[in-house]
Amino acid sequence: MILLGAAQVSLSPYLQWQTVHPNFLLVAVVAWSMLAPFPKAIGWAFLAGLLLDFFSTAPFGVFTAAMLGAATAANFWFDRFAPSAVLLPVALILPYSIGFDVVSLLLQQLLGRPVLWSGTLLRLIVSAGLLNLVVMMLLYPLFQWMERASHRDEIML
Repeated sequence: MILLGAAQVSLSPYLQWQTVHPNFLLVAVVAWSMLAPFPKAIGWAFLAGLLLDFFSTAPFGVFTAAMLGAATAANFWFDRFAPSAVLLPVALILPYSIGFDVVSLLLQQLLGRPVLWSGTLLRLIVSAGLLNLVVMMLLYPLFQWMERASHRDEIML
C-alpha cells in the first residue's frame, strides 16, 4: 500500500487524462475490499486514507473518511461473485470512484472549503472514475492473484 501511495504522489501527475489523474490507492482499496474479509479491507482503507491525507492540502481526515466509506461499501461484494470474475469488479470501480470523490468534496465543503459544483467539476469526477476504471482493469488481476496466493500459504501451513 505504501508503494501505491508513492506511485500516487510521484507518478499519477504524469498519467493525467483531461486534467485528472488515477487514484491508485482507491483502486487498490476497492479491489482488496471485494476480495478480502472486512477487517483486512478496512485496515488497508485506513492506511490508504491516511497516506492521501498526509500528501493533501485538504483538511486532515477527509480522505480517510471517504476511503473507509468506499471500502465498507465495496466489501458488500466480498464472496458474492466467482473468484475468477473480473468484469463486475472492474465495472464497480466507476460508481465507487465517483462516490469517493463526491464524499470527499462534500466533507471539504462541510469543513469550510469552497467547492465549485459546476458541470465542469462533475465532468472531472466522471473522467477520474473512467481513468480509475482503466487502472482497475490492469490491477484487479494482480489483486486476485495476491489473494489466491495468500490463501495458498494458509492451506500449506
